[in-house]
Amino acid sequence: MKRRLAVRRQAVLAILYRVATAVFVAEASSAGTAPGEGPASPGLAMENRAPLSWAADEPHFLVVDRECRSATLYRHGAWVRAWHGVVFGRGDGRKLHEGDRRTPEGLYRVVAKRPHARWSRFLLLDYPNPADVAAHRRALEAGEIDADVGGAIGIHGTDAPLLNDTRVDWTLGCVSLTDRDVEELYEMVPVGTPVWIRGPAVPPMLVSGEAGP
Repeated sequence: MKRRLAVRRQAVLAILYRVATAVFVAEASSAGTAPGEGPASPGLAMENRAPLSWAADEPHFLVVDRECRSATLYRHGAWVRAWHGVVFGRGDGRKLHEGDRRTPEGLYRVVAKRPHARWSRFLLLDYPNPADVAAHRRALEAGEIDADVGGAIGIHGTDAPLLNDTRVDWTLGCVSLTDRDVEELYEMVPVGTPVWIRGPAVPPMLVSGEAGP
C-alpha cells in the first residue's frame, strides 16, 4: 500500500512538472522574453516571489534554477526563501554517467541529510531517477559512454568560497551554496522534499524514483 501511494504521488508530481513547464513558457512568451532571458525568465527570476499554484499540495518544494543561479523554497506553493549565487558541476550538458562532472536536471527528492566535515551540510538527492537510468542505458547501447550511471549527487556547502563568490562552477556534479546558505537551507528542508533542478533549456519530464543511490 505504501509503495502504491508513493508511486501515485510521483505520478502526480510528474503531471505538476509538465504543467509548470507549460505555464513558465507561456509566461515568458506573453512577456516577449524567451525562457531564461532577463528578469522575465519563467519561474525563478531574482525578484519573482509569485506562488507556485501547481505545488500547493506540497508542504515543501525546492526549485534550483541553473540560469538564475538560485535555490528557492516554497511551502504549499507560497514563496518562502531564496538563496543566490548557487554553483554547479564544471561539465556542460546533460549528466549521463559517473565522472562526467555534470549536474543532473529534472525532478528529484531529498532522501538523506547529514553534517559534512568538508562542505558543512549535505542533502542527498535520489539521483539517478528512472529517466536518468534510461538515458544512461541508451548512451551505453549507442556506444557513446563506457561508465556507470553514478550517484551521491546532492546539495552541499563549499570548501572553495572564492569560487562560489565569483560564480565559478567547480563541483563534480553536485549543487553548491555558501556554508551559511546551506546551513539555513538544511534546517528548512526536510527529508522527502521534492527538488526540481531546472536547466537553461526546459528539459523533458523527469520523474524521481523512491530509492536513493
